[in-house]
Amino acid sequence: MDFQEIKIYCPAHFNDILVAEFSMLGFDSFVEHEDGFCAYLESEVVDEAAINAIAAKYKPDFALRYEITPIAKKNWNQQWEDNYEPIYIDQQCVVRASFHQLSKSYPYEIIVNPKMSFGTGHHETTFLMLKNQLEINHQGKEVLDVGCGTGVLAIMAKLRGAREVTACDIDGWSIENSRENFRINDCEEIKIQHGDVTAISGQFDIIVANINRNVLMHDLPHYAQRMRSQGGKLLLSGFYREDENSLIEQAQSLGFIISKTTHRNSWSCLLFEK
Repeated sequence: MDFQEIKIYCPAHFNDILVAEFSMLGFDSFVEHEDGFCAYLESEVVDEAAINAIAAKYKPDFALRYEITPIAKKNWNQQWEDNYEPIYIDQQCVVRASFHQLSKSYPYEIIVNPKMSFGTGHHETTFLMLKNQLEINHQGKEVLDVGCGTGVLAIMAKLRGAREVTACDIDGWSIENSRENFRINDCEEIKIQHGDVTAISGQFDIIVANINRNVLMHDLPHYAQRMRSQGGKLLLSGFYREDENSLIEQAQSLGFIISKTTHRNSWSCLLFEK
């Protein structure tokens, strides 16, 4: 049976939440492009009424556009391997796939086979999160990774010496992919929960969340509730520079202090302390 490709045009910070929406329609393969992402479904038809319902749901935020194209079945893994290169961060960390061969070693080497989950390190926000994690003391800490995707940030936390790491994601495919990557990196002790931050209990020393502005704004009170009051660190990305002030203002109202801001192209990463 052939596949249906639907090319979605949307603001980048809506990618993750729309991937979750399309996953509920049976789409199980996703690839980012400059103006959104492509979703793939093994089927002869696409339920356009369901897609239009999603478009109507987000119409107050933006006008979702899409194009549907039937395509022949192809070797997706081969296509991915042909286009995926290792990511290097400050000569301290490399994020690579299992098929990559490296000529030198790095202090932190993370193997991630992302399949159809986001979070390989190629996106500016994942790069920024990993770069900041290299500067945060994780030794003996309890860490929460919200919206874990491929699990790369949770793996970094464990490699950096975290005593206990918990991850969560609303996307079932991300849960499966993260578990596989935890196993590849000998980090199977990382706990993972299907759901958002409200599914997580307990207190944490470090919380990392690379999602999008709207989800972060909604979840900030939950991060504050789950953060230990003394010296806790909150690392956020997944949003544009122009969204910084609104996030900073809300975080400050919850008792967080902004300690560092970093940028990569038009994207931002914020580090707070409790």
